Amino acid sequence: MAAWWERIRWRPVLAYAAPGAPAAILGAHTLLTISPKSGRRILRRVLPRDDPSSPDGSRAGLARPLWHLGLAGAVVWFLTGLVLSTGPLSVPMFTRYGLSGGGFLGFEAASALLLYAAKLATFGQAGALTSSVVTRGPVIGIALMAGPFFVRGTVRRLNPRRYASLIDVVLVAATAGMFIALVAR
Repeated sequence: MAAWWERIRWRPVLAYAAPGAPAAILGAHTLLTISPKSGRRILRRVLPRDDPSSPDGSRAGLARPLWHLGLAGAVVWFLTGLVLSTGPLSVPMFTRYGLSGGGFLGFEAASALLLYAAKLATFGQAGALTSSVVTRGPVIGIALMAGPFFVRGTVRRLNPRRYASLIDVVLVAATAGMFIALVAR
């Protein structure tokens, strides 16, 4: 968030997070009560199909109303609470709203912070946080925080079309990674 603070549009973040946080808590509680196999089955059914860019690099259907983000936040965050990670599901929601470059990255970081705060509180309250998770979490978090500062200059130099193509590649790679992880279990 700090790397893109000046580009974060807080109204859409809050529209996405307000219904999303309770949905993530519900999803996390559901995760604690169902089998891992059921969670994987749900995730397989909701993975994104595709989100193609238009020829000029823009996304189709921009300028969606805030309530679309709220609805998307509720659905995606519930699933994230349920199956732990649904990163590829969030990307189309953000790009369809018209977020790109630093604005996209800042939005994603701010909403992720709120999401994981809700999940952390839920798992902590349920006694599901082990000492191993608690000690590894900050180490991983610190490593992840350095990345945005290293790529900030590159992202600022990318034109919107190239940025959209890069996001498409990341989305395909993340979705493939999720499928591989599901099959490996």
